[in-house]
Amino acid sequence: MASTLPESSDIRAHLAMMQSVITRMAENSRACKTWAVTLVAAILVVAARFGDAPFDPEAALIALVPTALFWVLDSYYLALERAFRESYNGFVSRFHEDALNEGEVFKVSPSGSVPRHFWESQRSIAIWPFYLAVVILIVVFWLVLS
Repeated sequence: MASTLPESSDIRAHLAMMQSVITRMAENSRACKTWAVTLVAAILVVAARFGDAPFDPEAALIALVPTALFWVLDSYYLALERAFRESYNGFVSRFHEDALNEGEVFKVSPSGSVPRHFWESQRSIAIWPFYLAVVILIVVFWLVLS
């Protein structure tokens, strides 16, 4: 089949699409970390500034909410990135084995189980140390304000 030859522009376009999806998931993961730090810092500054006035020191604990939400969202993006990388690698392997079907070109979908990748991403060095450090920072800040 002509569309599976190495010089085929369809193969290169498909791989470029897959790579752009993987890059987008990685960028979304980075954005989650950026927004988490920004929101947590803003909440902690407000809690410190108004710690004695209308807010109790427990106001600092409100920062745990966006931390948890971004932790889950970041893990989801990392899971999708892993699933798309698995799909990309499978496509390349099938291409090198001359086992590609014509219908596989331009079919961009994640491989494997996204929930499995999600739980695996929780153990990733890109996830748990970052968010654990943010949670520890929030708790220490709360203890200092108390």
